[in-house]
Amino acid sequence: MITSIQHKNLVRLLGCCSDGEQRLLVYEYMKNRSLDLIVYGK
Repeated sequence: MITSIQHKNLVRLLGCCSDGEQRLLVYEYMKNRSLDLIVYGK
């Protein structure tokens, strides 16, 4: 469901993986931006 949400101001979630306790989310490429900087303000 969340992969079907589209908006020009949102980074699209392409997929996810799970291995035991580890989780990985795969997002579209954002030119000249770091999602980590935006989310965590580092």
